[in-house]
Parts: sequence; C-alpha cells; structure tokens
Amino acid sequence: MLQKSKVDLDNNNRARLALIDPRQLTRMSLLALLTAASPGTRRLSDFTIMPYANPNEFVSDYLERPWSVGMIVLNIGAASVCEDDIHNAILRLRHELPDIPIVILSDDDELCNVLTAFRNGVRGYILSSFDPPKVIQALRLVVSGGTFIPDSTLEEIAEKTAGLFKEDSHDYAPIGAAVFDSFTPRQMEVLQLLREGKSNKFIAYELGMKECTVKTHVRKIMSKLKATNRTHAVFLLSQMTNEKN
Repeated sequence: MLQKSKVDLDNNNRARLALIDPRQLTRMSLLALLTAASPGTRRLSDFTIMPYANPNEFVSDYLERPWSVGMIVLNIGAASVCEDDIHNAILRLRHELPDIPIVILSDDDELCNVLTAFRNGVRGYILSSFDPPKVIQALRLVVSGGTFIPDSTLEEIAEKTAGLFKEDSHDYAPIGAAVFDSFTPRQMEVLQLLREGKSNKFIAYELGMKECTVKTHVRKIMSKLKATNRTHAVFLLSQMTNEKN
C-alpha cells in the first residue's frame, strides 16, 4: 500500500485527477472535454487531468514522484467490470490508493455489473451515454465526497425488488410504515442528502451540525433500515419510497 504524501498542487492550486484509458483517441477526447474552457462554467478547472494508458503506468508514475490524487477515473468502454483484467485493475488501485475515490466510465449499464463495481469499492459509475454536463456533475459529486449511482440503476433495483414487497404482504407494510415513522425530522433531512450522494462533511455544512453528529444520524438510519452500508441504505430507501408512492 502506498504511503500518503503531502498534498501536492500545481501552480494554479489545482489537485490532480488521474484519467486511465487504454485507447488514445478516447483518452485524449476525455482530456479535452474535462479541461475545455466553457463560458459561465468552471467545468473541472480546479483539477489538472493526468492521462494514463493503464493502471500500471499510473501507479509507477505515482511511485516515482508522489503527488496528490483527487480522483481516479477508469474508462473501461465496452468491457465489463467482471472481466479479470478490469477486476484486478480496480482491486490494485484500491489496494495501492485506498483513500482515493475511483470512478468507472462504461458503456455497460447491466445491473449486475454496476453492482459488482460498487462491491469492489468504486465510488461512482458513469455511463458513456450521459451528456457531458452530467458526466462533469457526477465527477464533481464524487470529488466532494459523494457517491454517484445512475438513476437507471436505482430504478431497476426498485423494479426488480418490488415483487418482494406486495401491498398484501403481511411483513412489509407494517415494517415499512414503522421505519418511516421512526425517522426524526433531522434524520429525514440527512436521508434526503444521503440519497443525493452527499458526504458526511457536506451534510454537516448543509444542515449546520457537526460531522460527528451526522455520523451518529447515519448509523441510526442504517440500523433502522438494516442496511450494511450507505449505498445499501440508499437502495433500500429508494425501494421503500417507491412502494409508498
């Protein structure tokens, strides 16, 4: 595991984003997109994009001259996260730089593959079908500490699990109502921001509370939902909300 280094900024006080893509054409196209000047918007002007052809090239470069990494974007194109080389690349990046968020850029929106990516520890999954502003918005969310999950993924999960919670179910109806009724007004505010993928730090700032207080609310919310992690809590909340509506 790589040791943490001091934050290393460029001359414009911008942290660096590692863009990994084995195809030169798409790599350079993404580089142009993410660094393009656009009147009235900052794009990702607070980042310097560092392009690499593969994870090994990136890790080797980092070992030779450690610098701060704000985020790693791995463009896998039409490949699947279940393929051995992609799977191993993600695991290596997670091992070498465990504190740096990884975002997958992919053509594949298959639910099982999206979920596999999150199980492997990525913090965002962006589809190549997104328009540029949405891609940039998703990257900003992850950089700020959030998690980006495609709306289509949440909708498909809700649809596939809807059959487990029919209106005539003797288990779900009372449990669902009880869970919603048990949330305090403050917890509901935290929940809403969790659904938007906001980090504890952002939630604390937005709601005017200490970060440790937010963590306490999140733990209680996860306990009430019987969720194993934040992403699982968002999934469960999405399912329950759809059932109520």
